[in-house]
Formats: sequence, structure tokens, C-alpha cells
Amino acid sequence: MKKIYLNCLLITLIFAGFQNSLTAQKNIDTLYSNYTKLYQEVVYAHLNKSKYVKGDMLGFTAYVFDKKKKVLSNNTSNLYCVITDTENNVVLKKLVKVENGIAYANFMIADSLKSGSYIFKSYTNWMRNFSQNNYYAQNFEVIGAEKNNDKKIASNFYLDAQFLPESGHLLHNVINTVGVAIKDTLGFGVANIDGKIYDDQNNFITSFQVNKNGIGRFSFIPKFENNYKAKIKYKNKDLEIPFSQNVEKAGVLLKVAQNKENAIVSVVTNSDILKNKKYLLTFHDGKNLNNIDINFDKEMTITKKIPFKNLSKGITIFTLFTEDKTPVAERLFFNHQKIKIIKSENFTKTSLKDTLYLSAKYDSKDTLGFNNVSVSVLPATTKSYQKNSNIISQVLLQPYIKGAIENANYYFTDINEEKMYELDNLLITQGWSSYNWNSIFTNDNKPIYEFEKGISINVNIPKTEKNRKFFIHNLSNRPPQILEFTEEIKSFNAKGYFPINDEKLFISKINKSGNIETASLYIQYSPNDVPNLKTGNSPLLKPDYYEDENYTDFSIFEKLNKKDVLNEVVIKANLEKKRILEIKRKSMGNVYFPSDLDKNFTLAQFLNFKPGITAEDDFSTNTFRAYNRIAQGTPAVYLDGFLVMDSFQLFSFNMQIVDYIEINLLDASGGSIMGVGGSIKIFTDPYKYGVDRTVVSDFEFPISFSSDKKFYVPQYENYNGEFYKNYGVIDWLPANKIDENGNLNFSFYNPQKNDIKLFIEGVTEDGTFVFEEKLITLN
Repeated sequence: MKKIYLNCLLITLIFAGFQNSLTAQKNIDTLYSNYTKLYQEVVYAHLNKSKYVKGDMLGFTAYVFDKKKKVLSNNTSNLYCVITDTENNVVLKKLVKVENGIAYANFMIADSLKSGSYIFKSYTNWMRNFSQNNYYAQNFEVIGAEKNNDKKIASNFYLDAQFLPESGHLLHNVINTVGVAIKDTLGFGVANIDGKIYDDQNNFITSFQVNKNGIGRFSFIPKFENNYKAKIKYKNKDLEIPFSQNVEKAGVLLKVAQNKENAIVSVVTNSDILKNKKYLLTFHDGKNLNNIDINFDKEMTITKKIPFKNLSKGITIFTLFTEDKTPVAERLFFNHQKIKIIKSENFTKTSLKDTLYLSAKYDSKDTLGFNNVSVSVLPATTKSYQKNSNIISQVLLQPYIKGAIENANYYFTDINEEKMYELDNLLITQGWSSYNWNSIFTNDNKPIYEFEKGISINVNIPKTEKNRKFFIHNLSNRPPQILEFTEEIKSFNAKGYFPINDEKLFISKINKSGNIETASLYIQYSPNDVPNLKTGNSPLLKPDYYEDENYTDFSIFEKLNKKDVLNEVVIKANLEKKRILEIKRKSMGNVYFPSDLDKNFTLAQFLNFKPGITAEDDFSTNTFRAYNRIAQGTPAVYLDGFLVMDSFQLFSFNMQIVDYIEINLLDASGGSIMGVGGSIKIFTDPYKYGVDRTVVSDFEFPISFSSDKKFYVPQYENYNGEFYKNYGVIDWLPANKIDENGNLNFSFYNPQKNDIKLFIEGVTEDGTFVFEEKLITLN
């Protein structure tokens, strides 16, 4: 009976352990799923340079990605782009509209910016909900005729050497891998240092060497009773640096290696006591979570092979949990398979006077569908393009890492086995990922900040009454809108406004007679300013020095490119007559500019006086109808370029706001939707033409979208001097498309005869990266 009881107890304990393991696994799965179900996006901005002279223009193309799918986002529309100083004070800011995941704009580097270091940041309001580095931040320098004396190198010598065990701790009597990171006083890696490891009895253990970024690794078998130290020589000084980590007498390690086809994950223990404990190994890419039960039975090491084809491209995060959901070890791994980077197969060039025409050929199967490529065109010997990141490192690496990465673009430029190994060393030294398991387990994932699509307005009505009708006039990219309310209301909302630059909001009230009049309203806007981005990590900022430069060249450049604002000159001419003639010249139909008398009619009444058209307002259904008697069909009606699908919108339409109407009885632009009944195109502009200002209320948007202004190419006194060769700009081409045949064609004005370097970045519809530097020889 006693033996049976013990067997039952053992079975019960085993079953209980199994149940606990299942429960822990289920809890982690559920909590992780709840945390990651929210949509996330990542932004990268391709800047045309990293060093600017006053009078330059900073051009950028922003690429906004769906973080989980790693393709361009179709959801985002509002992107904030700011320039801050090193104290995080905003000195310039813009709101830019994103379309198909792409946005581009410019900042003028004006005299108001002092020489020194600045940070370009781009982000969405939604990104502020997440702790990961999904935003983009890049340092750049502004160089002026005045020397910048603010930056000083610390006089005290200091070298920071960190020894970081793989998975977070050292374990007694098993092979441990240790990452090495050696940094200088300013926090930058110190290149190519050799070091040796000793125990506390001064016995030599092993040696190591760090690469150009100050990163390396070594392996050894630590003993619980010993302490360890490193000895290195730097600038003729012998340094001795003790390990900060103690050696654990009992525990587990998480180790990751790889062969050509698999990630090889090992969980190692050194204690028989821990063999009865249950562990759960998880791995994820920020989207899908996978689980492996770890049970030490007879062996002290459990190894799993995970094929690369079963891992996402880029970062995978391996985490080891105890039964009570305590994470005890974590390791980041980068999967280079599935990453597609395309480069041009050949480049051809043709010159015509001072214009250079270039054509790059790509494999057409890699460039199908939508794509965008941005190109910075600089002198071949430029010192002005020294970027810390590129489109690949920003999308696939930085958002998953805790802390900033020095020289991140190095690991993805001309990728080879050595760089893949060095990237793995970097991941060992970075420690835990940017995913905070405490936040995941506490379900602290309720968004605070809204996902924005344009600007929303809340219209407050001081005086409430029944049967109110309001007319919201058109913007340059939005048709007008009529809103009617039969009940008493104090306010109403409207969304999706994209005002450009100083464009205003116009709202009128439609009275019982159908005429428009001013509306006494109070408008609230969301957003109403550029939101503050509280960054957890600032990009690494390495001071630059220009003692060897000729500052006379800077002064000449600034004077040459300083824009003088001339006094306004008023020229009296019949501009309105010219405008009308130009509109009629371009039209394929008949154009009518309503007279003051016409403005007293509704649209239907006005059209009834025009040949070939019959129109009416049907008061029984509150709809508008028109008929083309010549083509015997219903015409397609466009309002400010938008096809009108709801006839209610044109019912009793007031002519006060109409600038002109174009009628083409033979136009078939309506297609299958509206038949072949011709077209009626209505154009309104309450701000400039065709309306009495006394019947329109105008409101200023507190923030608006910046228009895509033409990139300003500076003027240079000498195209053969060192100043131009180091800091000059030839052109910036923010939006280019590889066609269906794989051809990328572009051209630019090129008044100089020196060789050119192209810095090309972009992405295709399926997430294939376009990334290369190309030297164009002209002589």
C-alpha cells in the first residue's frame, strides 16, 4: 500500500507539474498576444546629407513600415518631422502627409541655426504608445562661417570596458560566451584593442580582440570560487578591469549558435537540483510567439535546431522562463535569410548640355508593384554623408534593441560572413531586448495616444436650434460637404482634413431660403500642434571638428545663398481676364463663369438655362437630378475634381461659392458608373473668387501639412575647390520609381565635371530593400 501511495503521489506531482507548465505556457501566450495585437509601425528617413552648411536644404524621404509585416504601411497619414538641438529643444517642425507609406519634404538650414549638432526626428502620434524605438532619430551637423566652440573633448582619460555574458550571467563549470564592448569617454567604441583574461591568482585564461566598433567576444569555463579580470593596453597605458558579474554556483544558460541552415539553441544547466524544474523557451519576432518545453531529464544540455525558414527575417528574441513566468535568460538572434537587397545590374549615363541622364537596371521580378527610391547626388569625395543607420538597420534591427547602436549601417553594407559574426557579437553585448516582459505580463498595453488620419475638427455651435444645415467648403484635396441636422445639436465632428500650408477652413450656414450666410462657430482641432516625442534613447552623437577648413569658403557660400526678400511690387493688369482665357483654352467643353445674377440661383436652376442640359431639385426626396438631352444619359458630376456619388450633396446647391462650371456633353469620364451622359465639372474657391466674404466664416488650422516644395540646389562660386568637393550638393531626388521593366531613370542639372556619388535607398511593395552607393565617373 505504501508503494502504491508513493507511486500515486509521484504521478500526481508529475501531472501537477505538467499542468503548471501548460498553465504558464497558456498565460504567456495569451498575455503576449494581447500585448502585440496592436498595430505598430516603424519609420525610417533617408536624409540627403549628414553635414550641412547654412544655405543648404535638408531633404528627406520618410518610409513608414508595418512593423509586423515589414512592408510599407497603408494606414499612416500623419508624420511629424522635427529638428531638435542636443538639449531636445525643437527648433524646426513639420507635419507631412504620408501616402502609400512614403512622405518627403525639406527643411531650410537658415542663419537662425547656430553651428553645431542637431537631431532630425520623425514619428507618428501612435508610436508614442510604445516603448520600442519605432521612431527615427539621426544626428547631423550644421557648419557655419563662425566656429563652434561649444564642443570640447573631456580631458580626463577614461575607458569603459564591459564584459557581458551571453543570456545575462556567468555559470559555474560550463562553457560561457562573453561579449566585450569597449567604449571611450564619449561612449563610442574603441577599435582593435587586444586583451587578456586572468583569474584572481593571475593565471592566464584566454584572450580577445574587438573590431572597429569596439565589439568582440570570448569563451571560457568560469569557476564559482574565482573572480576574473581583463588586462588591456591602450595608448601606452596598462589597464586592469575586473568583471562586474559574479559566477553563479547553480543555474541555467541560454546559448544560440548557427550553421548554414539552422539556429542552434541550447539550454544548459550545471546542477542536478534544477533537473526537476520545468522551463519554457519562447521565441518571437514581435508578432508570432513560439514555445518549446524544456525538461532536463538525463542530460544537462538540451539543444534544439530551428531552421531559418521557420524564423522571420531579421531579429528573433529567445527568452527562457521558469514555471512561474519569470524570465531568467534572453538572447537576440538575427536571421539574414529571407532579407532581399537588390542592387543595380548596370548603370548608363548620357549628358545633354548641363543635364546628366542616368538609367539603372534592376531585376524586374524584384521590383513588381509599388516602389519608391530616393537618391542623394553628391560629389564623389564628399565628407557630408556619414550616416549612423540605413533603411535595413532601422526596420529590422533598431526597434528590437534596447539602447542606441553605433554605426548600425556598417552591418548591412556589403554583408559577408565576417559582418554577420560581428552583428551576432553586437547582439550579445546589447543584452535584453526592447520588449519589456513586465509590461507584457501586467497587460499594460492600452493606447494613450490616438492613431491620426488627417486633422479632425469639432465644431461647437453656441446657439442651438432645430433644422440646421451647414456647408463646409472644399479644401484643395477635399470636396465640399453639406451637413443637415433635424434635432438640436451643440456640436458636430468631421474628420480627415489635410490642409496644405496656410489653407483655411471655410464654413457657412445655409438658411431656410437656401442661401448661405456666416456661421458663428467655435472650432477645436485634433491635432493642434506637433506632439512631443519623449525618446528613451538619443542617437549617438560624435562631435566633429573642422580646424583644417577654410572658413572664408563658408562665408562666401552663405552670402551667395542668402535669400533677399524684395518689397512687394504691385502690377496692375487684368489678371482675372487672363485666368479665364487660360481655363477656357485648356477645357474640352464649354466653360461658364456665373455672374452676380447667376449666384442667386441654385445649381439646378443655373444648368436649366444651358443648352443640352435639363436639371431639377426634387424636394420630395431632397435630391438633385440632371439629364443630357444630346447624349440621352445622366452626366457625371464632379465637384472640385471629386466624382459626386450622392445626389443629396447637390440638392439646392448654392451658386454663391461657384468659381466656374465646365460642361462637356460628349465626355465619357463617368465610365460604367455614370454611363456616357457627358460631364459637369464644378469648381469652387470661396477664398479667392466667386463669393461674398460676408457669407463665409473662415478659420485657421493651428497646424497644417507641409507641401512638397522643390528642393533648392545651392549656388557655388567654385566647383573645383575643396569646399565644394567636401560639402557641396548636386541634387536630391526624393521620389523615383523603378518601372515594370526594372529600369530606374532620373536626371539632374550638373554644372560640374567631377565624379559623382549616388546614395540610393528604397523599398518595393513586397519589402525588398534597395540599397547601394554608386560612383559615377564623368571623365
